[in-house]
Amino acid sequence: MSVNKRYGQMFQLATKAVKYYLLGVFGFVVFCAVAAVMNMFNLVQPVLHDIVSFLLRLAALLGIFTATAIVAESLRR
Repeated sequence: MSVNKRYGQMFQLATKAVKYYLLGVFGFVVFCAVAAVMNMFNLVQPVLHDIVSFLLRLAALLGIFTATAIVAESLRR
């Protein structure tokens, strides 16, 4: 198995972080949908605001990290 040398390590880390972030958001959305269908949304509702706030802050952090990786990658070449 060969390692992709086309992009730098920082950019590869940023893309993996975004991938797992989106997988986590998708899992949370599926959990909320299943809870709503089963009329168990009251389990999610008390912490929904905190989780959404955390996910938005994490998205901003990942966006900044990705932008930094893109700039660093373009300066490297």
